[in-house]
Amino acid sequence: MDKLIVGLLLALLATPALAGKTGNDLYEACSKPTHPQSMDDVAGSIACNNYVTGVIDGVRMTHAGMEQISIPSNVTGQQIQDIVLQYLKLHPEKRHEPAVYLILTAVSEAFSKQ
Repeated sequence: MDKLIVGLLLALLATPALAGKTGNDLYEACSKPTHPQSMDDVAGSIACNNYVTGVIDGVRMTHAGMEQISIPSNVTGQQIQDIVLQYLKLHPEKRHEPAVYLILTAVSEAFSKQ
């Protein structure tokens, strides 16, 4: 479990734009248009991608994390980002919770070992 926590902390440090933020912040960043119209859209899209990827990479770096979540090797970063955004859309009542927790919950539900 300690390795999982260290991996998540590393992921948070790598993405300061959303570090320590809630699902509301993540939803706002991840909901930017596919074809950005402004620099804010570009920044939000990059922050979303980096944050989600950082959290997942942190989990992948830990043995404990891999025991809990088994993401197929051919799943792309965009797919994971889509899963997280869909989870946030479907669960607005949870968006006040920490972004890291919501990412892990969304991915866990999508790819948990049966």
